[in-house]
Amino acid sequence: MASWLKLGYFTDAFEADYWLGRRWVSDGPGRSSSRWGNSRRPRRGQKYPPFGPKYEIGDRLVIYVTGRGLCPAILEVIAEPQWDPDRVDEEAKQGDGETWGVLTEVQVVYSVGLDKAPPLQDIGVAAASVRRKGHMAIEDWQHAEAERLIGGARARRARRRRTAVSDVPIEEGEVEGYDVTPAATVRRAIRRESRLVRDYHAFLEHQGDEVSRKKLLPESASHPLYSDVFNKTRGQLIEAKAGTTRNDIRMAIGQLADYGRLIPGAARRAVLLEAKPLPDLLELLNSQDIAAIWRAGKVFTDNASGEFT
Repeated sequence: MASWLKLGYFTDAFEADYWLGRRWVSDGPGRSSSRWGNSRRPRRGQKYPPFGPKYEIGDRLVIYVTGRGLCPAILEVIAEPQWDPDRVDEEAKQGDGETWGVLTEVQVVYSVGLDKAPPLQDIGVAAASVRRKGHMAIEDWQHAEAERLIGGARARRARRRRTAVSDVPIEEGEVEGYDVTPAATVRRAIRRESRLVRDYHAFLEHQGDEVSRKKLLPESASHPLYSDVFNKTRGQLIEAKAGTTRNDIRMAIGQLADYGRLIPGAARRAVLLEAKPLPDLLELLNSQDIAAIWRAGKVFTDNASGEFT
């Protein structure tokens, strides 16, 4: 599924109900576009060829009302784009098919009135990037922001349902990666992190805790994500890092925020480290309600009164 920003004037779109009745959107080129040159126009209803929208069935369109700078709806593509400027003329305004000849059938997913619609910048798209385009691809995170702001609680519930979450053994899965360049450095970091997770896993199991990791496949993700440790007994989500630098801590915070919203029962969160981090980084973790766990000889300790050890 791809995500797009669909631009349009939509001058009647003041209420959320407007989008319930919206059956299609149109894009250029139209009949009079200079892009055709001497080429013959397609036949009416023909699957649209060369230089129009590349929407596919299941894609999502975040609607942007250009005259007002607001995003009031998210639509889903239910049929491939077709060349049909006559229908655009018939069902919109006579002459619109001269400019907007490609028609795509859609259905509403979420909508709000213009008085509640988020501005373009609130979904993370800079107005300068839009210019005079009729549509443009957007990132998964931008679509997720649009869902959150337009769909509200309904979107949050739907996203949780769409996310596949399963348990896998500690030994399985992949690490998410490191912001370092040399391959040898990455390999060393992965080995250290894997050893740290195995040792902490053994430490917890010795105390009778049931421990696994979580495999996550959000709807918008192209590959699975793996948490490092999930303590089922205590309802704790733990992310391991081989180093104790600010970048390591910040990456762990981001991963815990991402995984935590998708995993039911993750009541508490912590970062697992080889050594106790600097006081400033402990304060950073504390500000996000995240504990720190680190080695203490052959065992582990934490800054949460033993909650994680």
